[in-house]
Amino acid sequence: MLQEPQDRDWNAEFQAILKQPVLARGTELKKLCDEFVSAAKALGETIIRERNLPTDEKTIKPLSGKVRPMLLNSYYC
Repeated sequence: MLQEPQDRDWNAEFQAILKQPVLARGTELKKLCDEFVSAAKALGETIIRERNLPTDEKTIKPLSGKVRPMLLNSYYC
């Protein structure tokens, strides 16, 4: 059963795969990566396609306020 991309815990799935024996990981890791890329592309396309719509009409609502990227924040601290 496929979950909606926004409802998935991608990291939990990745960590579970890493707990598998090394030789058994390949297929599962490839599948997870392919699904992640597919979900990211679909979400990105939706955001770009709806960029000029008013916020209340957008499928994916923008975050409010100023959001500091977590990755950069932790990288430079």
